[in-house]
Amino acid sequence: NPRDTLVFAFALAEAGSEEALPLIERVRTQSPGDAGVIEATLRQRLSNLAAAQSALSAAFVAYRDDTWADPALQERSFNLALAIANALPAAATPFARELSAGPFPGYLLEQARLDALVKLTLCEWRTGGKVTADAYKPFERWPIWSGEFLRYRYAFFHGTGLGDAERARRDLATFLRGENAPFDRGLDTTPVPAMARR
Repeated sequence: NPRDTLVFAFALAEAGSEEALPLIERVRTQSPGDAGVIEATLRQRLSNLAAAQSALSAAFVAYRDDTWADPALQERSFNLALAIANALPAAATPFARELSAGPFPGYLLEQARLDALVKLTLCEWRTGGKVTADAYKPFERWPIWSGEFLRYRYAFFHGTGLGDAERARRDLATFLRGENAPFDRGLDTTPVPAMARR
């Protein structure tokens, strides 16, 4: 059963057991992308970050043509990329390159892909890599309205000279004003009269 093989392979990889390897090869015949994510998980557990980066980069390439990939593994691949890149900064650039090549079939997990691209760009910037503001372009009109995204966007634009730092500053200031506003500001506090008894 292909599904059982995938589940067992992933469980063994998570445990850091090389017994996962033959199962990974069986998964690869059905979904090279899923096999790459599982192999990258195993390599990371075994502290072989270079091999983990290679396997995950191959998975991202394979996912571009895989319409039957496992969505849970695809979603995990983004967090795995960030974990590997944080431990091995040189991995951020190839990961960003593969993810920026375009969406997965059917735009599956597109928001997660774009979010991972932004975070990988920040990782490249923090470690002195050559960066562009391309990862932020999908969010120019409608940025993610969260403190984390807006703070890092402003810091990135301000620190690199890329993007519209002034607009990023205004968006962050607007968010912070709303975040600190009392919940009941502007609400009508006039008591509501009790319903008259008949």
